[in-house]
Amino acid sequence: MCPAYDESLIKYRTLENKANDFIRMKAQNPAQKFGSSDYPYNSDGPLGKMKLKHAHLSQDISIVYRIAGSPSKLYLFGLFSHNESGTGNTKNNKLQKSLAARLKNQFPDLKDDLDYLLEPTDTLL
Repeated sequence: MCPAYDESLIKYRTLENKANDFIRMKAQNPAQKFGSSDYPYNSDGPLGKMKLKHAHLSQDISIVYRIAGSPSKLYLFGLFSHNESGTGNTKNNKLQKSLAARLKNQFPDLKDDLDYLLEPTDTLL
């Protein structure tokens, strides 16, 4: 977990039990989907370039995560609404880039891995 995750969990406190269910399930089997909406972001978008995935905890709020390393390690980036992540009905690439730039610095052990995934123009807006 990172500071962005902690901040978002405070904001979406009502989803804490669902988030804990997600964590328990992924700890047992990282490859298992958490419902039908557990999938990677589009690979050509800023969040997809970071190899981030998301799973819905409610109709609008998703937990954003990545599984990396050997053995597999679960990285929790936060809980975000479609509007906060720029992935709503009207895609907002500027919001996606801003969120990606913010999240790429959350885990120092992933930093080298994430730096090459983002374009040089994908700095914090």
